[in-house]
Amino acid sequence: MSIETISIIGFFVLLFIILYFDRKNIEFKQGVIYRRTKKGRKKIKEIAKKHKKFFKIFGIVSVVIAFAVSIGGMVLLLKLTQTMIEKPETGATTKLVLPSVPIKGLCTHAFCVPFWFWIISIFVIITPHELSHGFLMAAEKIKIKSLGFIWLLIFPGAFVEPDENQFKKSKPIKRMKIASVGSIANIILFFVLSGLLLSYNYIGSKIYKPEGVQFEGLINNTPAKEVGLNGTIIQVNGNEIKNYYDFKNVLLSLNPGDKINIVTTNGEYEFNTIANPQNESIAFIGIENVSTKFGYTDKLSFLGQPSISLDIFSWTNRLLSWIIFLDINVAIINLLPFLPFDGGVMWYAFFEKYCKKYSKSLILGLTFFTYGLVIINLIGIEKIVNLFI
Repeated sequence: MSIETISIIGFFVLLFIILYFDRKNIEFKQGVIYRRTKKGRKKIKEIAKKHKKFFKIFGIVSVVIAFAVSIGGMVLLLKLTQTMIEKPETGATTKLVLPSVPIKGLCTHAFCVPFWFWIISIFVIITPHELSHGFLMAAEKIKIKSLGFIWLLIFPGAFVEPDENQFKKSKPIKRMKIASVGSIANIILFFVLSGLLLSYNYIGSKIYKPEGVQFEGLINNTPAKEVGLNGTIIQVNGNEIKNYYDFKNVLLSLNPGDKINIVTTNGEYEFNTIANPQNESIAFIGIENVSTKFGYTDKLSFLGQPSISLDIFSWTNRLLSWIIFLDINVAIINLLPFLPFDGGVMWYAFFEKYCKKYSKSLILGLTFFTYGLVIINLIGIEKIVNLFI
C-alpha cells in the first residue's frame, strides 16, 4: 500500500471521527452531510456595508460577464454534441473530473486529479465563490441564514445560505447579481493564479532547468498503454524534449497513424499514434497529467544548493496548475443554464423579468435540455444508441 493511499484512508478516518464528535451540529439530508454555523455572518455584513458601492458595481458587471460565459459554454457544448452526431465513433467528448482514491476502476472512464491536489483545489476555489455570494446578499439586503460546509461522497463543498423566501421574492436583477458573482470570482481567481504561475515559473527557471516530460498515467486501449511507456520523456522522433511545450509541439506536428519513436529515461519505445478522441485530426498516444520534469541549475543557490527544494517547487507548480484547471472548469460549468446551479438561478431570474408568464416552463425546458447535452457528451452517442438496439 502506497503512502498516498494510506494518507487518503487516514483522511477519511479523521473526517469520520470529526463528524462523530460533532454529530450534534451535523445534518444529513438527501445523502448530503451539512455542517451549518451562524459565525461569520456579522463579518460578511460589515465588509459588504463598508464596500457597498464596490459590490453593487461588481454585481452588475458580473451579470453581463456571466451571461456571456453561460452562452459561450452552451455553444461549446452544442459544438461537441454536433461533433459526436457527425462522427459517433469518436465516443464521449467530456469526462467526469474525480479525485484519485483507492477504488478499483474509478478512474477508468474519468479524468482523475491527484487526491490532495483535489482537496486543496476545492477549498481554494469555493472560498472566493461562496464569499462573493455572501457579500452580494448582504449588499442587496438579503438575510444570510447560515454558512457552512457540505460533503457528498468524495465531493467537499461550502455554502452561504440565504433566507429562501426573501431571496425568491426579491427582484430578478438582485437574484441575477447574487447568482453570477460566485463564478465571476472564480474567473478572476483564474487570471490571478495564472499570472502567479507564470511568475513562479520565471523565478523557478533561474533555479531549475527542464529535463524532460513526465506523466502520471496511461489510458487504457491506447498505444502508450500497450507498449508500457514509462520514465521521463527526453526525445521524440529525434527531437530533444526539455519541457511540456517541446513535447506538445512535436505531437501537434504528427497525424493520427504516424509512427512515433519515444526515448525515455527507462528505454526506447516505437508505435503508431491514434486519433485524439476530442479531435480526430490530432495525434494521440494515451498519456495523462503531462508536465515538465525539472532538475537543478547552479543559479540562485546557497552554499551550492538551490534555495528552494526541487520537490517543493515541482509540487507547488503542479498544485497551481491543477487549481487553475479546476477553477475555470467549475466557473464555466456552474454558469450553464440548468438548475440548481448558479447559471440556472440566473436564467430563471432573467425569464421572470422579461417573460414571467412562461418563466417556469422556459427554465425547466432549458434545464432538461442542458442536462441532456451533458449526459450525451459524458456517455457518447454511439453508446446511447447501442442501449436501444
